[in-house]
Amino acid sequence: GNCPENSKNFVEDRTRQILAREAHTTEMQLLKGRIISVFSQPMSNGGWVERHSDVTEKRRAEKQLEYLAHHDPLTELPNRVQLRAFIEQNLPYAQRGSAFAVHCLDLDHFKNVNDTLGHPVGDALLRAVADRLRKLLRETDLVTRTGGDEFSIVQTGLDADLLAPASLAERVIEVISAPFNLGDHEIVIGTSVGIAIAP
Repeated sequence: GNCPENSKNFVEDRTRQILAREAHTTEMQLLKGRIISVFSQPMSNGGWVERHSDVTEKRRAEKQLEYLAHHDPLTELPNRVQLRAFIEQNLPYAQRGSAFAVHCLDLDHFKNVNDTLGHPVGDALLRAVADRLRKLLRETDLVTRTGGDEFSIVQTGLDADLLAPASLAERVIEVISAPFNLGDHEIVIGTSVGIAIAP
């Protein structure tokens, strides 16, 4: 398990790098999941020196930071940063005739849940709302938590079917209005939905 994932080409790749006689750094993913950084420095006598460093934890931490920069930590949904990027990515398609809709959701009566049952129940409710919204959408759509009790959905690939956004909004309202069973509590909330369509 200590050999690289790409062990088939490992010897050829390393030989080519060494023969190039230039200092370089490469990273290898090992079969057991470790990530090794290898710095190679050629020497004047024809040999070389290599330094191997285990950078697994560093790469994991970087990946975690990258994830947190683009996701809501409570619901694990994409956040406002991803929402903006996704909209910008879809704008050129809208200009060529492939419409998309942005649904802005605001949960009704959520503040009452937080005030009467406490923040842990409110957090559990937000996670449950996120799960229901995920199940409503296609893989090409995006649901995000934009803050507090606000969520957004980007519905893509609408073409000429501009009734689809209204239909999705109705399904969202219906799904969110169904009671949530959270431990000892049955909670009933609603949601308000605003829709913007591009172009």
